[in-house]
Amino acid sequence: MEIVKGKVEAINIKEPQEGQFGKWANYGIKVNGAWHNGKVTADKLSGKLIVKDKNYTEVTVGMEVEFVVDETIGKNDGKVYHNINQKMFTIKGSTQQQSAPAPQAPVASPQPLQSNKIEASAIDAHIWTECLKSAVATLDAMAKNAPVDKPVEISHERVMKLADIYFNKAIS
Repeated sequence: MEIVKGKVEAINIKEPQEGQFGKWANYGIKVNGAWHNGKVTADKLSGKLIVKDKNYTEVTVGMEVEFVVDETIGKNDGKVYHNINQKMFTIKGSTQQQSAPAPQAPVASPQPLQSNKIEASAIDAHIWTECLKSAVATLDAMAKNAPVDKPVEISHERVMKLADIYFNKAIS
């Protein structure tokens, strides 16, 4: 077992395969001039194969990472393989540009709502949708900028609570 720290120099995702739990592939990540192996499963929403750390943050070339390598010996070829322990894989920093600030909560229109229930509910649905988008963007920005020792939890409940706060401010 070895701890590897350094900048991601390259990422190589192999040919995807279908498995019992969906599409997956082996990948290689080059850090400090050495290749390390891992497995990646397809993203449930987009279907793309994306290398992620233990907090499910996408890993890209140029990021500072830290992970534990478990060495195994191949059964057929006797080679030593450097496999990434996914539970210990974290992003330490990035040379990528920081993301744009999160959008502010939508502001309610100064015009009063029509008495027609269909129009009012359509407007409320639109405001709620924008509040959900803002909540997700806010939590995503917080997670990307959070210190490693204090990761930001992004859960369904937290998104809904934040969207509810935005919605109440927008309609009041």
